[in-house]
Amino acid sequence: NSTLSFQLAVSNGTTTDLDTVNVSVNFSFAQDVTPIFSASCTGCHGSSGNLNLNGTTAQIYAQLFATANVAPLQRINLTTPNASLILTKPGFNIPNDQLHGSSGTTNIFNGPTNTSYLTILSWITQGADNN
Repeated sequence: NSTLSFQLAVSNGTTTDLDTVNVSVNFSFAQDVTPIFSASCTGCHGSSGNLNLNGTTAQIYAQLFATANVAPLQRINLTTPNASLILTKPGFNIPNDQLHGSSGTTNIFNGPTNTSYLTILSWITQGADNN
């Protein structure tokens, strides 16, 4: 589970109280991650290329952990989640990217504040379960 913290300010007009609310969130591969792939990635990674993100949840999950998942190009890096290729490549954060070359035209994740990036990062941080 990931814990999100929110600070709430409650005022009666004279005094203000700050309260922190912690919410535990469990990200699901099927419900949270695969819809991101469907919306943003399957145009290029539907049935071609070295990564097919189209198919059943089990097929997509297997693709993410396929034989190409070796250092330094780990699609899912459980040790250093933010270094996972599935996060760095769509944001073009790979120096001298030999895989996309000039064919990559869309910066899907425009930084670590992007909600899709944060969802996938949180799922990986939680262990990248096929849930």
